[in-house]
Amino acid sequence: MINNSLLWGLLKSKKLTQKELANRIGITNQTLSLKMSGKVQFKQKEIKKISEVLDIPQNKIGEYFFK
Repeated sequence: MINNSLLWGLLKSKKLTQKELANRIGITNQTLSLKMSGKVQFKQKEIKKISEVLDIPQNKIGEYFFK
């Protein structure tokens, strides 16, 4: 399950909106919204892209996406 509070905090610190993140990783804002709320799971490639965009270190990915 996603730790959305950590992910939201990181988005805010990077001054990115949900829509901007969705565009950068190649999905719609609506799809990202479902995934951020935990209603739909992230695909592995999406986690990788988000980690790259938000500069999440590989050893910290679990804290954001698998709480």
